Amino acid sequence: MIWYTDPLTVATILLAAVSGIAIIVSVYTFYHTRSFETYSDLDTLYFSILSLGMEHPKFRDVRLTSNYKKTFNDPDELARYETYAFICWNFCVTIFDRRDKRILETWRPVFKVEANLHRCWFNDAENSDKFAASFRNWILEKFPTSIKSHQEQ
Repeated sequence: MIWYTDPLTVATILLAAVSGIAIIVSVYTFYHTRSFETYSDLDTLYFSILSLGMEHPKFRDVRLTSNYKKTFNDPDELARYETYAFICWNFCVTIFDRRDKRILETWRPVFKVEANLHRCWFNDAENSDKFAASFRNWILEKFPTSIKSHQEQ
């Protein structure tokens, strides 16, 4: 008997094909949904960071943050700024750690802004061990901003 004339064989082959398609669609849907949720989560987190910045506008002013140890001479304000800068950089690490090229490209402008705003804090030797070497090297390679140009303004 030829396989395509046997109803049971045809049904088995069709069932296997439909199952295979269902698995492919499920995997695609999972990754697409995960990517959307990731972006949404990152967007919400960054909105919170910017909201903090609106409460403390000095922390979003590169003329002040580029020389933060002199600018924020009140110990409490200095501690708040250092914590804020750490939050901003940790947000960037969160994106970097996902190793998703599309997400990295989407958030590239944010990396650039945050690297520019908080580079002085990032470059301080006392903060170097707060981040993995792979992240530090990536930032230095992709965003080689010189803080001197801001201090001279």
